[in-house]
Amino acid sequence: LVRPEGLALAPDPAGNGIVAGRTFYGAVTRVTVLLDGDTEVRVDIPSGEAATLAPGSAVRVSLPAAPVLVAPRRSAAEGAGEGAGEAAQVSR
Repeated sequence: LVRPEGLALAPDPAGNGIVAGRTFYGAVTRVTVLLDGDTEVRVDIPSGEAATLAPGSAVRVSLPAAPVLVAPRRSAAEGAGEGAGEAAQVSR
């Protein structure tokens, strides 16, 4: 699961997606992107940057190079027992 603010978006004629829409939220605009394979993602970017991305624009959606926090999936039965706070940090 990746939150909309956890993705990077850049104009790219050879990109992996097409802008399908934009929703203005003040300082941030949520850009809806249709990726190859009919997968839709939402990316939050500063509204000043989003103004240049009209619907139909080719873009590249990616994960930033910053470390990502990875936590093990737990069932409800496991609860918050031993090791509940453990997580691994992964660098790309």
